[in-house]
Amino acid sequence: MATEKKINFKFIYVIVDVLIAFLVSFFGFLAFYQTAVFTEHLVPIVIYCGSIAIVTPIAFFIFKVYGIITRDVGIFECLRIMAVTIIIHLAGLISIIVIPVLPKISAYFFSWLLATIAVTFAHPTVRVIVRVLNLANVIAKKENTVPTIVIGAGATGKVVIDESRRNPKNHNQIVAVVDDDPNKIGGLFANIPVKGPIADIATIIDFTHAEEVIIAMSKISKEELHEVLSYLSSCNVRVRRMPLISEMEGPNDK
Repeated sequence: MATEKKINFKFIYVIVDVLIAFLVSFFGFLAFYQTAVFTEHLVPIVIYCGSIAIVTPIAFFIFKVYGIITRDVGIFECLRIMAVTIIIHLAGLISIIVIPVLPKISAYFFSWLLATIAVTFAHPTVRVIVRVLNLANVIAKKENTVPTIVIGAGATGKVVIDESRRNPKNHNQIVAVVDDDPNKIGGLFANIPVKGPIADIATIIDFTHAEEVIIAMSKISKEELHEVLSYLSSCNVRVRRMPLISEMEGPNDK
């Protein structure tokens, strides 16, 4: 059932991408051609737009755009989609120059530029909207959320944040990430503010009204762990810790 649902979801993306590629290109011509000229050359325009619409999903499959998991779509995935889209439309422009099926190449260039810009942003925007709606749906289903601080702005911390966002049964609401790295403090990590240093965790807990702290540091010695726990000893919060890789030795550990 999961595989079937995944295939159906990809099929929907293919349909949406085809419609975006065709309609935006078509209305790009319509925007820059006079009505008489547009009507006269309607057939070659439709053929060109149809070709772009057919090539788009094929190129997306080749460049594994449909392998992108929507809930993980981010800036790099969007850039990949935009790059593939630009390549497709550059190929379309070259084909127009080599095979002059359309009149007034200067007018076509503006149509092509408009369509390329619009489609370049339209394809990734659809994915971003779906991701936002998924996140909103998860948040809406959550009840009795617990304000939570994550210690560690690294890969393990990202796992904790992603789990809190994707899993409707997870009641953690991450309000801050705490780290000792001065290059990260004051910035954003997965769109969550990074505060620090860890020695100020008590103040940060009071400021954010956090009720739970998750220690998510992939590499931490026993001495460092005891030091972090000493900072938390006076705080009225529940403390949990992500296991280290060295602690996961069983075949069923994840």
